[in-house]
Amino acid sequence: MKILKRLKILFIVFLMFNFSCAKQTIFKNKCNVTQKKPKWANSTNMIEIPGYYVGVGYAENKKFEEAKSKAIRNLSEKISADIKSEGEISEEQKLNSSFKKEAKFKINISSNIKLYDLKQDSQWIDENCNVWVRFKIEKNIAHNILKFQEAEDLYKIAKESKNGLETRISSIKKALNIIETIDFSTLRTNNKKKFYITIYRNLKEDLEKIIQGREVVYFVKSPNESFNNLSEALIAKLINDNKGGLYEKKNNCEKIETCFLIARENLAKKMVIVKIDSKIKDDGMLCMGILNIDIYPYDVKSEKILKKPFNINRKLFSYNKNSFNWENTIKEELTKEDVLYTY
Repeated sequence: MKILKRLKILFIVFLMFNFSCAKQTIFKNKCNVTQKKPKWANSTNMIEIPGYYVGVGYAENKKFEEAKSKAIRNLSEKISADIKSEGEISEEQKLNSSFKKEAKFKINISSNIKLYDLKQDSQWIDENCNVWVRFKIEKNIAHNILKFQEAEDLYKIAKESKNGLETRISSIKKALNIIETIDFSTLRTNNKKKFYITIYRNLKEDLEKIIQGREVVYFVKSPNESFNNLSEALIAKLINDNKGGLYEKKNNCEKIETCFLIARENLAKKMVIVKIDSKIKDDGMLCMGILNIDIYPYDVKSEKILKKPFNINRKLFSYNKNSFNWENTIKEELTKEDVLYTY
């Protein structure tokens, strides 16, 4: 009995040993390796192919999608670093805020690049099911994609009416310059260079026409909201702007410095601030309405007032305080010769 018991114990130990060995063999060879590990599967930073940007991604447990995402991110980072190194700036340029904005803008463009011309040219998996994936894109194609995206973003800025005219004009000029340098044969677009140059030039011409007609920027400041909604034609007559070159901003500049800033953004030569106020005094029998208008004309370039501020002060009487129509009163006052105002 003792011998049989010993034999059983030895048999169990034998089975456990063999199972352990088999398990180790299976673990070591859970993925078939059909080729040697390529050199590019060692690093994500040292891989170079002449004329290409290359990105390598690594992931465990056959996670190919994760490896692909990492490879694309790695490739984008290389493009960003390349553009950043090309845009190295001097100490003098660092002091130039517009240069810094432009350099930062280019780097942001590259980090958000839509790399629709990416090609996965290789992948490899080892015996432990760790995967490496490699993507590449021709540098010439990537550069043209970046240019096109930058031009499109500038075009959107130029199209947005809430941006100042100076910003819009500057943006569309930059976009035109970029478009003319793009090799459209590398891009996946049905439209050719001629198409984009045409629509960009059309927008540029439209903006320049606006500038030619808007020499005067005016601001209406009033505690009475109804005066802030006066028609442009009425304001034009009030400040005697015969050209009709008005760009209304109403009362969205609290400080004179802000008003000048807005005027410069809209490339105005003159700025007029119109302050309007009205009061009604009711003594129980008769109502007296007081209309007061002050007009301040400025030269935008020098920020100096062009002449002594002009004032319109009128008193009106009525038995009903709700009967006062201030806009009609202004129109009536503007028909009088003593109200004509030039600068």
